[in-house]
Amino acid sequence: MVVTRMKESIMKHMITGLVLSFGLLTGVASLAQDNNMAPAPDNSAAAPASPPKSSGKHQMMKECMSRQMAKNDGSTKKQMRAACKAEMKAAAPDANAPAK
Repeated sequence: MVVTRMKESIMKHMITGLVLSFGLLTGVASLAQDNNMAPAPDNSAAAPASPPKSSGKHQMMKECMSRQMAKNDGSTKKQMRAACKAEMKAAAPDANAPAK
């Protein structure tokens, strides 16, 4: 009789431990899943307002063409492209200029 009660007590403790362990693991798993599902932080405020200087000639040309089109002065695309090329050439450092 004493052995049976001891076995019952041990079984109750084991079952309680398993239930608590399962509950704990389920809680941890749901927290981990919630953290993975969280939206990414908005980094737009940290982004610089102007493009970096190393954005490339293509990007600079696109931006210049956008500015030329915004002027809406009746220029043709060929004229706008020529103006942008001149602007880019003037903005580019002269490779033959002596170093200061």
